[in-house]
Amino acid sequence: MRRIACSLVCVFCLATLTSCVGSDQPISDVNTAEQDAKLVGVWVQVEESETNYLHIAGEGIAAKGAKKPTPGMMRYVLVEQLASDEGVTIGGAGSGNFFVCKLGDNHYASLYPMDQPPPEPGDVPGFWLMKYKVDRDTLKIWMLGTRELAKVVESGALAGTVSKPAPLQFFHIPQVRLTATSEELAAFFKTQAGDKLFGAEPAMDYRRLR
Repeated sequence: MRRIACSLVCVFCLATLTSCVGSDQPISDVNTAEQDAKLVGVWVQVEESETNYLHIAGEGIAAKGAKKPTPGMMRYVLVEQLASDEGVTIGGAGSGNFFVCKLGDNHYASLYPMDQPPPEPGDVPGFWLMKYKVDRDTLKIWMLGTRELAKVVESGALAGTVSKPAPLQFFHIPQVRLTATSEELAAFFKTQAGDKLFGAEPAMDYRRLR
């Protein structure tokens, strides 16, 4: 996984000791997506010697093959600031595009990094799927639990593939690739079993910077 391009997702994954889960399809259709104005702004999270700044903007970005900007497309930029005895340094930076949807009472984002249009099905890296909640000046983000999702895929409840972790991988976490359609993903995440895959506690907890 490329460090800079996948910065946002990697931070989430490390925070929850999970591996990033790729999906061939987003949860919803980018052409019918609407921007979530509550997300727009600068968000910050401080953890000991690390400060993460998450910039979210709603701007005119075109989906793949589109000649005009896609109204529902949004953009993120993440900057990681590290403090040490030698001073403050930039630990990493990454940017990309995403779009959101609402299923029941929950909000979800389909994200892809590196300022590129959505990949074709089967392309790498594919989409990363997240659940989020904005409550006034707080932003909470949940990631899919990889081990739990692997069990769901292996049971046949959701289409995908599960690969065993590499022999020298530190956390011994399986690699999961979802191949389900957008409609299948949305239907499953609306169930209680699907919602539990994101866990009870958020992976990241930001506050709005004013």
